[in-house]
Amino acid sequence: MKRYSLLIVLTTVSMFTYATIRRINNAQDFSAHIRNADIAIVEFYNPYCSACQRIEMPYRRLSEKYPHVYFYQISSETSEPLFMQHNITQTPTFHVYKNGRKIDTIVGARIKDVEQTIINNK
Repeated sequence: MKRYSLLIVLTTVSMFTYATIRRINNAQDFSAHIRNADIAIVEFYNPYCSACQRIEMPYRRLSEKYPHVYFYQISSETSEPLFMQHNITQTPTFHVYKNGRKIDTIVGARIKDVEQTIINNK
């Protein structure tokens, strides 16, 4: 008599969808992404910056809470020319774009100000 074993794999599907925070590495990507977004938030960050690390999860939560907004990150390590082009001297710095035009700059780990700007520009 043969024995058969049955392997049952259970998977759970989260009720939450995780929005993507896209990384931008060069000026061509930057222009293409920003030009096509109704509202876009761009975080200029340094991976070794403690303030940047501290707001990593709150920034991710914003991307989940506001799926109609495009969220991007630009690293100082891989995109130094973009930092220079946009005059970024402190991290984190957030640029807010609406229909391809910059409408706000938020310097520092002021994630509540980023959220308020999203709310004000729906």
